[in-house]
Formats: sequence, C-alpha cells, structure tokens
Amino acid sequence: MLYPIICKVPQTAGSLGKKALTAALSCYARDTLMLSGQFSGFFPKVLKKDPNGAPIASSGVNWSIAHKPDYVCGVVSRDKTGIDLEKIKPVSEALFNRICTQQEAGLFPYDPRSLVFFRVFTAKEAVLKAAGVGLKGLSRVRVTEVPDALNIHVLYDNQGYEVAHFFVDQYIVSVVKQRETVAWQMGKL
Repeated sequence: MLYPIICKVPQTAGSLGKKALTAALSCYARDTLMLSGQFSGFFPKVLKKDPNGAPIASSGVNWSIAHKPDYVCGVVSRDKTGIDLEKIKPVSEALFNRICTQQEAGLFPYDPRSLVFFRVFTAKEAVLKAAGVGLKGLSRVRVTEVPDALNIHVLYDNQGYEVAHFFVDQYIVSVVKQRETVAWQMGKL
C-alpha cells in the first residue's frame, strides 16, 4: 500500500519572505514523509539527495516530496516513486505544446486543456523524479494510456510507470504507484 500525504500549508507561512517561505515549504514537505511513514510502517533514516537533486533511498526506503505555496506533499515507498503537485490554471498554447504531444492530448478527448496539461505534466514530473533524472529527461517521457480520470500510464526510456492522480481544491497531485494500491491521505502540519 502506498500512502501519499497532502497537507495544507499553514496561513502563517504567507507572511514569510521568499527565501524563508521556500525553506519552510521544504520542511513542511519533509514532514509529510514522516506522516506517510506512520501509515506505511517504514521511514527513511536520512533524507539526502544526489548531486542532481534526486532523493537517495535510505535503508531501502525511497521518498519524494513536492511543495507549492498552498500545499505540500510527500510519500515513502519500498519501490522507486515520485510525487508532484501543481495548481491547475490556464496555460499558453506554446507551453501546452511543449509538454503535451498531439497524440497525448488525444488521449483526453473530453477534458479541458488546462486539466490535460497538468495531468500530463505532473505525471511526467513524478515519473522523472522516480527515475532520478528530473526535467532534463522530459523529451524521453510519454503518456501512453489514460485508463480513467485518476490514473495514467507513462513510458520513460522503455520502462512503463503507473501514476495515480488526486485532486484537492484547484490542485492536482500525481504519484508513481507501480504495483501498489494508493491510499491518499490528507494530513495536518
């Protein structure tokens, strides 16, 4: 079972300066890992990243976090995983075309373009986090199937990934789930 945790950022964080807010959001996101661990029963001993900024597994526990000014999220897993969080908003045609191919967009015949964009973008970002490469691998990742409104299949360097979506307020959260069942949890900081 995979337990991604999503938490609303305390309103007091809004009064912080930009640098302090970024540091606070990172701390809040790391707190979600401990909450995820409480559900799963395992915790990373240390939270280190490689020179490219990718999380390093600790004691066989993989982890991933994401944060925005309103929400933070995190997940721990025995398998490689990645999580991403974005606010759904309008995007330019140029940005849409940079992230979504025509073939990918065609997999969502009834969804608004902004939703298509963020389902695709967050799924790709979560997969690239799981692969440990970040956005530099964006040109090699493709959405291949959309089974339903909460799941998406992605291919990166000939390896398939399953990604689950969760929606809260105007945000979408995507997590690489592989073989696991996902039990989304709203936490409290």
